[in-house]
Amino acid sequence: MQGVAIAPGLSRSGATVAGALMAGMERFEAARFSFLLALPAILGAALVELRHVGGFAGSGPLVGGFVAATLSGMLAIRWLIQALTRGSLKPFAVYCALLGVVVLAWQLL
Repeated sequence: MQGVAIAPGLSRSGATVAGALMAGMERFEAARFSFLLALPAILGAALVELRHVGGFAGSGPLVGGFVAATLSGMLAIRWLIQALTRGSLKPFAVYCALLGVVVLAWQLL
């Protein structure tokens, strides 16, 4: 499912959660599995991008961005896991599909 998610507009975590659910995993375990799958990709991308960091001078914005991204990511993951365990993500899927159609139509105009 991660390979499928390279298509534009497809969410990697959404694809892996959907695949895990289709394979019969429980909702919480599917979400946990999906986010564990993300760790190698995130760490690999971070290592690749570290080559662009030029020393510690001026690294304050970089550290601030890292902290902000980490905290907002953790909150988003927490929200998603709670949403998955409480109910269906079908309304969110419909919202994403409709928004995708609107964006595509806007770009074609």
